[in-house]
Amino acid sequence: MRAALSGVAEAAGFDEELATDVKTAVSEACNNVVIHAYEGQAGPMRVLVSNSGDRVDIVVRDSGTGIRRLSSGADHMGLGLALISALADQAEFNSPSDGGTEVRMRFRRGQADPDVSLPGNEEWPDRPSTLVDEDVVMWCEPVPLVRHLIGRVARATAASSHFTMTGASDLYAINDAVAGFAELAADGHLVVGISSSSHRLTLDAGPLVELGADEGEEEPSARAQGDPSEIRSRRAALAELVDELSFENSDAGKLVHLTVLDRGHNAEG
Repeated sequence: MRAALSGVAEAAGFDEELATDVKTAVSEACNNVVIHAYEGQAGPMRVLVSNSGDRVDIVVRDSGTGIRRLSSGADHMGLGLALISALADQAEFNSPSDGGTEVRMRFRRGQADPDVSLPGNEEWPDRPSTLVDEDVVMWCEPVPLVRHLIGRVARATAASSHFTMTGASDLYAINDAVAGFAELAADGHLVVGISSSSHRLTLDAGPLVELGADEGEEEPSARAQGDPSEIRSRRAALAELVDELSFENSDAGKLVHLTVLDRGHNAEG
C-alpha cells in the first residue's frame, strides 16, 4: 500500500510533507486491519484514494470484527488512531452497517470546504468478477495513473515471492510498456490485478478496446485513444518483455493477461 501511495503522490504532485503524512496515516490504518480485523485469519482490505486537487480523501475499510476493536484498549491501536487524527485534517472511525471497520481521512491541499462529506459506500467501485483471485486489485482513473502504480506495486508484490534483483529490475521496463499500451488501449479507466507465487508474477488488466492485432480481428473502436497501428506496435513491444501475453473477453471489454518469470532465478537454476 505504501508503494501505491508513493505512486499516487508522484502522479498528483504531493509535496514531501503531504506525501509523508498520507503514507504514515494510511499505514497505521492498514496495520490495524492486518493486526486486529481478522484475528489472525486472511481477509480483504480496501483503500480508496480520491484526489480532487484541493484535498485528498482516503478511506480504509475491512470486513472484520468491527469498531469494538478500536476501543478495546490495545496499545498499538490506540496510538495508531491518535496518530491518524493528528496527521489528517479530518478523521472519522466508523462501523458500517454491513460490518467491519472504516477509517476515513481528509488531507487538505488548499482552502477546501470542511463541510464537504467524505466518500461514502456508493463511491466504492465493484471488484470485477474476472479478478476475484488476485492478491492486489487496483482501480486506476485516469488511466495515466497506471504508469505511477503498476511498477511499484508489482515490485512490492514480487518481493514477497522472492524475486531476485535481476527479476525485479525487469519490472521497470514492463511497467513502462504496460502503461504505454494502456494509455492508448484502455477504455476510460483500468482495473489491474496482480498476483505472485514463487518467482512468478501475473498481471491482468482491463477493460480494453478491440485491439485489431490479429488477422480477422476488428479494428480498434472509436473509444481507442490512439491509431490502430500504434496500439499494435505497443502491444508487440509489451509481448517482447513478458513470458506470456494473451487476451480474453469479459463483460466489460477485453482483458489482457501477462506472466513474468524471474529471469534471475531462471539463470541461477
